[in-house]
Amino acid sequence: MEELVALTAACLGGIVPTFVFVFIAYAMDRYEREPLWLASMVFLWGAIPAIIISLIIELGVDIPLSAALEEGALDLVSGAVVAPIVEEIAKAIPLFAIFFLFRKEFDGLMDGLLYGSLVGFGFSMTENILYFLGAYSEGGFGDMVTLIFLRSFIFGLNHALFTSAIGVGLGFARYSRNGLVRTVAPIIGLGGAIFLHAGHNFFVSVPNESLLCFVSLLADYTGIIFWLILVFFALRQERQWITEELRGEVESGLLPAEHAKAAASYSDRMRDRARITRERGSKQSRALEKLHFIASDLAFKKRQLAIHGEESGNTAEVIRLRGEVARLLTEI
Repeated sequence: MEELVALTAACLGGIVPTFVFVFIAYAMDRYEREPLWLASMVFLWGAIPAIIISLIIELGVDIPLSAALEEGALDLVSGAVVAPIVEEIAKAIPLFAIFFLFRKEFDGLMDGLLYGSLVGFGFSMTENILYFLGAYSEGGFGDMVTLIFLRSFIFGLNHALFTSAIGVGLGFARYSRNGLVRTVAPIIGLGGAIFLHAGHNFFVSVPNESLLCFVSLLADYTGIIFWLILVFFALRQERQWITEELRGEVESGLLPAEHAKAAASYSDRMRDRARITRERGSKQSRALEKLHFIASDLAFKKRQLAIHGEESGNTAEVIRLRGEVARLLTEI
């Protein structure tokens, strides 16, 4: 019975905070919400395949290392060198897959931040549950509760922060006209993720050095603040792109000016949806919400087409989205 309680506590300690973080991150993507199925797949990749891949490779690498290093050195090398490289590469797989295979769903910096966070949250959730069960096995409920507090709350955003660096690199690559930047930025992003992960693991792995643990905590939260600054910058950039790219749709007569303005303003969207709900009902309100998202997507695809031309593969998509805008206007 006690083991069942411990398992339940470990699962709740890993799952509940994670889903709160996921909800907040997903809600931040205001203008062109990513498909829920794709966001879920990215999260699940982090939670299951990335964990399995990492465990297998890390165990395989630790076997020869254990024969060459003493226990303390082995723990440090494994935690601060092997784990960051293996885990960040494993978590990067779905980000690169979306970037190359689902190009229509990777529009820039905000998408990179979101997808990187989601795969990181999935990874940390499963990893935390395993660590919580290990703490209970070794030290009982007291140790497990302490670890839940530390890993789910104090350091709960770390994996999301690390892997977001990869998303940032891909986000910059998406809109760069410079071929060198488009090649190097994702590599730098992956290197940044490994560096952040390695730095954190090194500082918290050094035994009996509480000052270094504090340095790690300070660095982590500085990174989180920087992540929030990037989100603010990304949202402002998206708002600017939507305004600029939809100007032509307004001038052509496809999109009324008030809808173009609302597509670039979250507060205007909420106000217009509330008004439509009162005046015409929930069905028209849902159509208006979809119109705003489709209009934003149209703006991003036009921007990519302007930068990369036919290479972006967006000519047909722009035509399709214009048709969707025209159709939705008849439903409002």
